[in-house]
Amino acid sequence: MAQRHVTLAITARDAWVILTNAVDNATTAARVQNTGAAVITVQATATATAPTSAQGAINLLPGDILPSTQTLAQLFPGVTSPAHIWGRCDADGSVSVSHA
Repeated sequence: MAQRHVTLAITARDAWVILTNAVDNATTAARVQNTGAAVITVQATATATAPTSAQGAINLLPGDILPSTQTLAQLFPGVTSPAHIWGRCDADGSVSVSHA
């Protein structure tokens, strides 16, 4: 299982950026924190293919945290077997991500 413990910049406005490790399909939980000043939209997918919609996504305000105590399946119950987390925003942003 590939781990990730980084702070990522989201600079491509309105483009999905993968937050979890793209080679790891076994991520079941992750801690995600918005460390920037812009609202970040967070979405999950079952594969390393970018989401096609923001429906059911979670918006993180600056400083907001998605705790790793909730699984991706709990956070995104409408996604079958969620394994990857993606983020996007309409201004430059940053997000801290940690998962095993």
